Amino acid sequence: MEWHGVDLSGQNQARWNNKVQRYLRYWFVTIIIATALAFLLWQKAQGLAQRYQQQNAQQHQLQHQAQQIQQALTQLSPKESRLSHPISKPQLDHFLHFLNKLHVSGILLMVNIEEELIHLAGQTDSDTFARFENELKTYYPYQIDQFHTLETGEIEFSISLPLSFQNKEEKNEKSEEKSEGMK
Repeated sequence: MEWHGVDLSGQNQARWNNKVQRYLRYWFVTIIIATALAFLLWQKAQGLAQRYQQQNAQQHQLQHQAQQIQQALTQLSPKESRLSHPISKPQLDHFLHFLNKLHVSGILLMVNIEEELIHLAGQTDSDTFARFENELKTYYPYQIDQFHTLETGEIEFSISLPLSFQNKEEKNEKSEEKSEGMK
């Protein structure tokens, strides 16, 4: 049998010490990296939370504005959307005379009289519209607001006329009367 003695040189203790130090360094570096990552994630989460709160506040504000607009629209009574001053009888007679003078049967779908404008809307074929426009051009100033050709080949249109219009013949007659009165 061989005898084994105790090593008193301290090599085992030095190896064990080195191993413990390596493990401690490894755990220390791991904890520092984990802490740094946790801090970065926390900062990112705070930034996202702030953005979320801002967007939530904006959305709440937009919803509030939409509710106010909706409320204002529902409170708008039909009386308020009517004319603020009535149309005089001569203006109405003149407008009816205008409609009788133009051959509009079957062309107009809507006639809307506002404070200073008359809006005519209709739908017809292109030839009838061309005749209507030429007739309108001959007598009255107008503006085409909408002009759209449908798939069926018909034309959908919207025209505005000033309410205080006079046809060109009446203007000529009045200017002739004025010139005769001056002579």
